[in-house]
Parts: sequence; structure tokens; C-alpha cells
Amino acid sequence: MNTVRASVRQVVEFSLHESDLSPAAFAARRMREGAAAHKARQSAGAKSETAYLAEQSLSAEYEQGAIALRVSGRADGLLLAPDGVRVVEEIKLGKEDNLLIPAHRAQAAMYGHMLCQKEGLAGVRLRILYVDENGASVRLYEEDADSARLQAEFETLCAAYCAWAEKLLARRQARDASLSDLAFPYDGYRAGQRKFAANVYVAIREKKRLFAQAPTGIGKTMAALYPAMLALGEGKCARVLMLTARTTGRKSAMDALAVLQSRGAKLLAVEIAAKDKVYEIVRTTAEYMRQMETAPALKADGLENGYKVLADFNGTVLAGVQSKHGVHFVTWDWAYGHTGVCHGHYFMENYAGAKQDFAIRSGLIQKEQLFTPEQMTEIYRCCADSVDGDFFELTGEQEKMIRSVQQQIEECVPDLDERIRQQEEALEQATQEQTM
Repeated sequence: MNTVRASVRQVVEFSLHESDLSPAAFAARRMREGAAAHKARQSAGAKSETAYLAEQSLSAEYEQGAIALRVSGRADGLLLAPDGVRVVEEIKLGKEDNLLIPAHRAQAAMYGHMLCQKEGLAGVRLRILYVDENGASVRLYEEDADSARLQAEFETLCAAYCAWAEKLLARRQARDASLSDLAFPYDGYRAGQRKFAANVYVAIREKKRLFAQAPTGIGKTMAALYPAMLALGEGKCARVLMLTARTTGRKSAMDALAVLQSRGAKLLAVEIAAKDKVYEIVRTTAEYMRQMETAPALKADGLENGYKVLADFNGTVLAGVQSKHGVHFVTWDWAYGHTGVCHGHYFMENYAGAKQDFAIRSGLIQKEQLFTPEQMTEIYRCCADSVDGDFFELTGEQEKMIRSVQQQIEECVPDLDERIRQQEEALEQATQEQTM
């Protein structure tokens, strides 16, 4: 039996897989407000409710196949209702028109089962309390549930999580087996490479830091990756991260990984091209989620509920709607005397594309004034040829101006390095075809 530990939140989010429990998870301001609202409500509950206990630790176990799942968490509040029923309170930041979110109820139900099991109760009352930023109640949902029903809900959620955990365990076991007899992928070590690899392995085994410097050509990437994979297969580390400063370094790492995979290593890898991309995703998500929280509802004949107006100008509207896959965006033209919409351009989760389309359709900018990422990449390459090559004699002011253009393009095209690499590879391939 393999013990797996998970929080109530993890099990609920995975098993329901509708959406994150906090759709504004990237908004730091929203998270701070939520934490403050929790504390305010718990403080008020301790004064006004009977036997109110905040942040109570609860846990329960569930077994399925080869997995022994231990689920734990802290209930926001436990109290005694006037009629003597024990209440499990789940506190969420919300509004007066907040609909009950299934994941929020599921959290309360899991804590309800844990409390029934711990104290031998026949049932509890589930309370999902939506509060404002000051902790005041704005919407309340309550229901009584007996212990048998709560146990069934708990087991259903855990069963889905355990099914995934079993698959993950089987994959890890297959991976570790493939790494147990993995030989060095080349005929021999280069000078200094074996010592480099041995030091990497020892550093991981002893949980120590290793700072190494080696000349070009020694094979540093494989000398670091190969011993790290051996340590991974032996359970000496949970995962391996390789951070590179440039696209060429990232490509070397992925190429080395492909070599190990070709030798039988059953490895999975996630490649994140640049931290700037992650920052941009976080910034963009926080931007439109803040807008969605305060935007008015879009009222148009024949349009389903849920759409909100993110921008409205010159007969064009940019709208967003929350779905189980995230926020989807669309632009429309107003029609029928501003009572309906038509000519929808649908962008799914592409917020940047929807904003650009709105700006063009509404006349805020002219389409001819915009450059595509492909055009900007080519402009960047031409700028590089101008300042780095010997084709032109530039003044200091001209070089400064061209450098500033390059900097602007770098900010506008996050995957610029990858685009340039693809262009260079295509150009090299075309050149080889011409010489054949």
C-alpha cells in the first residue's frame, strides 16, 4: 500500500475539475482581501456564535487499489446552531448575487464527513457563507446532511483522485525501472566529464549545493542531466529542473533529454520557454479578472446571461463570459438601436487578440498601423544586421535609435528568440537545398 497525502482543496479541485476554487488566483490583491475577510468573519463568529472554533484541523483516510489516501485540511469554522446541530462553515469572498459554487459545497461536505467520523455524529449542517471584504455576510447557503451521505460524497471525490494517483504511481515505477540500468548514452566520457557527473550525483545524494565551472565542449549538459536522472530513479530527488539563460541552452537541455529517452529512459518534461511568458500570463489574467469582477452585465436581445461588458466604444463592444474552461472573449457590433449585437468575433481565451480586434473595430487604432509578430521579428533581424554587421556606417544616435526599436520589439514579442531560431533554421535548410 502506497500512502498519498493530499489537502481537501487538492482533492476537490482535481475531482470536480470544473475550475479553480479561486478564479482570481493570480490577483494578489484579491487573495489579501479574501484572507482579511476570513479573519474578520472568524473574529465575529467567535463573539456571536455558540462554541465557534476557527481553523480546526480535520482528516480522514480512504483506500483504493494500491493507494492509501490521507486527506487533511482546516475547516474555516465549526459551531453549534441554536437547535443543537453541529455546523461546518466554509467562508468564501463573494457578492450578494453569488451562486453556490459546487467546489465550495464539496469542501464543506468533506469537512462534514471528517467531523462526523471524528466525533461519531449522525450528521451536520453545511454552511457555505459568502462574505464581503469586511467579513459581513452577503449570501448564505445551508443544508443538513447525514453522515452516510457525507461519507458517500467523500468517497466519490477520493475515488477519482486515487484513480489518478494509481496511474501516476505506475508511471513513476516504470520511469524508475527504466533509469535503474540506464547507461551513459555515449561511448565514453570526455576529459573532465566523468568527474563533473560524479560531483553532481554526490551533491544530489547529500542534498548539498554544487557550483561548477567548465570550458566549452566538455559536455556539461549531459554531465549534469545524466547523474540527475540516476538520482531521480533512486528516489533521491522528486524532480529535476534545468534553468538556462538563452534559447541555445534550452535547446541543448531538451536535446540531451531526447538522447536519454532514445536510450530507453521513460521521462516526461515540461518546457517553459521564458519567465517573461509566465509573468505576462499572470499579468494578463489578473487584468481581465479584475475587470470581470466589476464589469456590468451585457444586456442584448437574444443573448444568454453571463456576458459582461469589458469595453464599449463607437458602436463596438468587448465582452467576456466565465466558463468552466476560463473566461472567453468576443467582440460585437451594436445593432437594432443598441438593443442587440451582431457580427461576433470569438476569441475563446485569447484576451490580447480580443482587445486588439476591439481597438480596430471601434476605430481606436488603424489596422495598417499594426505589425504582426512575424513582421516585427523580421524588422528585429534587420535591425540586428544594421548595428552588428559591417554593412552600414551608423552614427551613435542612429545606433541608439535602432537599439531602442529592438528593445520595443523584444517587449512586444515574448517568444522572439524562438521565432528567430525558427527563421534561421528555415533559412539554413533552404540554403542547403539550393546547394544540393
